[in-house]
Amino acid sequence: MLFFYLDPGSTRARHIRDSMLEQSPTICVHHRGEFPILRYLRVSEGRDSLELRDRVLGATRRSTIDARIRTATITIRDHPARNCAAAELAAEAGLSTSRFLHLFSAHTGTSFRRYRLWARMVHAAAAISKGMDLTRAATEFGFASPSHFSDTFHALFGLTATTLLSTGVRIITEDS
Repeated sequence: MLFFYLDPGSTRARHIRDSMLEQSPTICVHHRGEFPILRYLRVSEGRDSLELRDRVLGATRRSTIDARIRTATITIRDHPARNCAAAELAAEAGLSTSRFLHLFSAHTGTSFRRYRLWARMVHAAAAISKGMDLTRAATEFGFASPSHFSDTFHALFGLTATTLLSTGVRIITEDS
């Protein structure tokens, strides 16, 4: 199973929903380009996340991300437990908070808060895939508590981490 996260309210998410062959109110499955995407994931040694994004979204050209926003996303990804406030990263980028949040959303396809939660979840998932327990992963990667991690996981994926892990699923993150 491949989870490809997009802000549910974004234009990109609507495009993905339109690319799915089976839809229900809660889940969509079977992407029109599913087999070429899976083939790419299996045979490509140096998988490129932007290339994967383009294949999933059907993009024909790459957009350039604002360097200030790229720096902010790198900071968030490299320091998931750090409570990076939008105002702090905006100041580092030389932008007002409102302009920063607008650019951030435009260039990432999601809100600042959701991106920060997603970065924390990715780090926690990578740690869990290497044997770390859920409680430790939750606290080590910036969730306020194990219940905050659990609530966030459920909100993002529609089931609890415990339920998912009980199926014997193997978690693979881009860095795993």
